[in-house]
Amino acid sequence: MNREDNLAKSTSLLARLSHEIKVKNAAGLFDINRIAEDFFVPILSILYDCPELKNQNAVSYNFPAVDLGCEASKISIQVTSDASSTKVAKTLKLFEEHKLDDRFNTVYVLVLTEKQSTYSSRKLKEQIAELPIAFKPDNHIIDYRDLAARLGALDSEKIKSVAEILTNEFAKQDASLAFRKELENFLTVAQAKIEFEKKSKKYIPSIFIETSSAKEQVRFFAHPLFFHRKIRERISQLKLTELNDLLRLAKQKPIDGSPDLATLASDPANLDQLAEALSSQAEALQALRSKIAPMSMDRGSAERYEPTEDADAFSRIWRYPVESRAYGFNRRLDDILELINLGRKKILLLTGMAGQGKTNFVCDLVENMFRKFQIPSIFIPARELNGCQGPARIFEFIANNRYAPDVQNLHGLLKLFDEVARENGMPFIIVVDGINEVSDFTGFSQQINDFLSAVAQYDHIKAIITCRSEFFDQRYASILQQDFSDQVFHVKNLRSEMSERHKDRLIDAYFDYFKIDLTLGQEASDFLRNDLLLLRIFCEIEEGATERFVPTIYKGDVFERFLLRKVGEFEDHLRAQVVPVLHKVVSEMLRLESFSSLNTSAFQPPEASIIERLISDDIILRSELPEPSLATAGQQNISFTYDELRDFILAHHIVINLADQDIKEVESILAKLADLQVREGVFRYTYILARKHDKVDLVHLCEAQPDFTQHFANNIELISPEMQNDADKDRVKDILSAQKNAHDVRIIAAFLFHRRIPTEILNINILVNHINALDDDGCRAFFAIIFADGHWHSQNDWRRRIGRIVSSYLERAEEHFPPKDMGLLTFMAQISGYADWEFLEPNRNRFASLVAKTDFHTQRDYLANARSAVIVDNAAEIWSVAA
Repeated sequence: MNREDNLAKSTSLLARLSHEIKVKNAAGLFDINRIAEDFFVPILSILYDCPELKNQNAVSYNFPAVDLGCEASKISIQVTSDASSTKVAKTLKLFEEHKLDDRFNTVYVLVLTEKQSTYSSRKLKEQIAELPIAFKPDNHIIDYRDLAARLGALDSEKIKSVAEILTNEFAKQDASLAFRKELENFLTVAQAKIEFEKKSKKYIPSIFIETSSAKEQVRFFAHPLFFHRKIRERISQLKLTELNDLLRLAKQKPIDGSPDLATLASDPANLDQLAEALSSQAEALQALRSKIAPMSMDRGSAERYEPTEDADAFSRIWRYPVESRAYGFNRRLDDILELINLGRKKILLLTGMAGQGKTNFVCDLVENMFRKFQIPSIFIPARELNGCQGPARIFEFIANNRYAPDVQNLHGLLKLFDEVARENGMPFIIVVDGINEVSDFTGFSQQINDFLSAVAQYDHIKAIITCRSEFFDQRYASILQQDFSDQVFHVKNLRSEMSERHKDRLIDAYFDYFKIDLTLGQEASDFLRNDLLLLRIFCEIEEGATERFVPTIYKGDVFERFLLRKVGEFEDHLRAQVVPVLHKVVSEMLRLESFSSLNTSAFQPPEASIIERLISDDIILRSELPEPSLATAGQQNISFTYDELRDFILAHHIVINLADQDIKEVESILAKLADLQVREGVFRYTYILARKHDKVDLVHLCEAQPDFTQHFANNIELISPEMQNDADKDRVKDILSAQKNAHDVRIIAAFLFHRRIPTEILNINILVNHINALDDDGCRAFFAIIFADGHWHSQNDWRRRIGRIVSSYLERAEEHFPPKDMGLLTFMAQISGYADWEFLEPNRNRFASLVAKTDFHTQRDYLANARSAVIVDNAAEIWSVAA
């Protein structure tokens, strides 16, 4: 292309830019003006011979008067779409006020649209007269026509360079427009991985039940413009009136009204205005907080305020009300500042142990909240980055989308995303889930830091990163030590504030997804509420179950059924190998006496493939971090996701593979485990499985252990009714009678209390019969043990606890009359006579009212034969009143 062609093309493109800016400004879209600042830098550097021309906001944030400047040529340029004399005069005024003539001896005003035909206003002339450098409107106020004229005076090479710059920039713009047309398709593909997460059950829709605090935090992070109204509402509710009234009563100077809180409750219309609003709100509220802090109960590092001498008496009288009110006011300020801070953050980091719901959380965000609000987002399962090689895995993954824009690097991509976010008024959010699943820990650690550093450079792009906490601590903790770390909001445990109501909702959600229609007893419900991995395992094995009451859960049975289900998911030729591979894993752990992590180098390829399948499921096995060294380079470590499942499998290995071969070896293993943390769980399931599989010698070996009674008491709930026998009954009676260990007695008593089915060998009647055989002193000693709560204030606190327990029982019995559980009624009648005096008479009268409604002569006769005079007399009084 010759000189004339390059010149014509450049002139045409400059005119096109001016026209597009004019059209967009007319539509109220002014973002292009800011973008144009960077657009013109390489062009103006050639036209005005400014080799070091830079955007001054990149040099110093919010640089005054001019947008571009070159220290070498001393030329500065203000870029604006406002062609008025007022705008020019304002620019020159700021130039003078900030003494920019010390740095620049020339200032141009580049009008992006078209400049006026003349600039003859009196105010502008006055400002030019005061300017310490020369400024002629005809020469120094320029638009695209002046640029084209100046371009024509350059040599052919420079014209060619400008033509290439303009061509490339408009090619990028055209590519950007094309991308916007395909944006919906791009985002659909970018979020498609969520469907795979559903199929693999890593993401179960609607399962994640977030706490209200977690929900609010994520909302402010992900869509601060929409939820900013919450900040506005809270600011509008801040009133200094009550605090100032107290200060006046204390003869102290009131807090002045600066800043005016009403002015802080502004309503930003776009993301740029939002950024300004959040910044000004944070600054103003911090200033207000510092004024109030000295008089607050919680004043931090602020010095306590001292009243004036003449008001000392008043101040002493009103000090506490003032400090209390100031404390409350600052707590409200802190809550608002936390939301502001969250809205300004660029990176949300979620860490936690396996099974805490991180994947479900972020998938639910993308699929529900982000789609509902049409927040543009990309979901990246980090394990798929293992298929991307090179120094920019995340960019490579995103670019592998048929609708991805034609850009060459991450910054090109992020620049487009930032523009999309600005136009839509919502951040563009990139979610990377499970960075611990990237096998190249060392290389990816630097890559994720580079990626997040890039994200932090763009105003309207945000990232959500999840990672298992132990991997984060060992491999990715440097994220919190980078130059962008102040942009990170770190959530360490999604479940930490989950209430009982949230847990109930979680169980309901799991049951709904797995189509389970079971009725849970209180004990079974408590088991699942407090063990989320057990809840997931239970739901998998009970999928589709209907119309059954589950009073309690026996973990050993649950684990066995779960393993059988997982074995069934393998192909026919692999099924017989799955359990042996798991046995080999635990036997290697046993051999090495290392139960938290195991290197897989000892496993053959067929075994390794089974291990990989189990790891991908992420419930039985998980990938772990090997100790970094040359010897472990390229190797993999594994561990069990659920420690108790590991203990069960190790016990299963002992019972199935070792018990019949050499009981002495098993004895040696139990001795080896004696001082290790795993012994409790391994011994528990070894004993249970030995009984289940009729391994008589192994049962005797377990029962001969010196600490067997303690183990028996701790794990009695694992002995299912089908396994219970008379020896268990005798052992339970012995523990209750001997009272050698208060802890064991409490556990056995609590276990029997919850077993209300008379046909089971171990049930509440054993407890009732034991109490009926005790005299007064025996009852007092026994009740003092089983009703101890660990927070005694006096030796008779157990009596008050009995009173409250009986009162609560009577309330429920009155609501659900007649009581169906006679064993429970008898137990309550036994203990009620030992309640504290304040409960004794009210409970006795309510008991009498209850038994008067129907015939409870069997319970009356039974209690009349008790050894304890207190029980006998109390029962006689109840039935006497009832009569």
